[in-house]
Amino acid sequence: MHVVAFHHITPQPQNQFDVTPSALEAFVRAVLDGGCRIVPPSNALRLVEDDRPDRSEDTVALIFDDGYHSTMAYALPLMSRYGVGFGMAPVPGAMRAAERPTYFAHDSTEFVTPEQLATWLDAGGELLGHSYSHVAMHALSTSTLEFELDRELAAYREFGLTPPTMFVYPFGATDDRVTRAVGKRYRLAFATGDGRPASPRYRFDIHRITYRTHKTEQLLRLEWAALER
Repeated sequence: MHVVAFHHITPQPQNQFDVTPSALEAFVRAVLDGGCRIVPPSNALRLVEDDRPDRSEDTVALIFDDGYHSTMAYALPLMSRYGVGFGMAPVPGAMRAAERPTYFAHDSTEFVTPEQLATWLDAGGELLGHSYSHVAMHALSTSTLEFELDRELAAYREFGLTPPTMFVYPFGATDDRVTRAVGKRYRLAFATGDGRPASPRYRFDIHRITYRTHKTEQLLRLEWAALER
């Protein structure tokens, strides 16, 4: 199973992490036409919790970070059009204007609402944790780290939503202390950088490939082929 992370979807990209709607759909089509099956992120649970998981099928999961409104505008229709399920890792603090962080790497200031998250879930999408305010968690004190995680889970309950059981580290960064704190609250977690394929050994350090504008579908395939070696 390979996991690809996307961020803001916009017809006018402003940085290397933005993806155009046409490029996103072209990626989805290329993956499907290439013989892969797009699966929801929770498919990784089977790989980390099954003693002898079947790894013969080539599968890909897509996760949209930060909860930009553009995920609803462009990714949601693709789920229906292609009969697939994606994951979204929003930031509850960004959903509350008074507490919105100001350091996102993208120019969008429009984020999903709790009502839109419910629509996403009803359409077959999945919800992943991403911290309450999108902070570099390894830089926090232990008490602040745990407060950040607990505040996020409490926010989803306040929204009337079932809290997520999977987590995405903000900025893809973690360390042993953060991993332990996340492991007390979630069933698995996705990282970037030195992460590994989904397996019982690496259930809180599952590698994600982050989309950048220079990465074609072929380059992404090369990256996940190298990961498997």
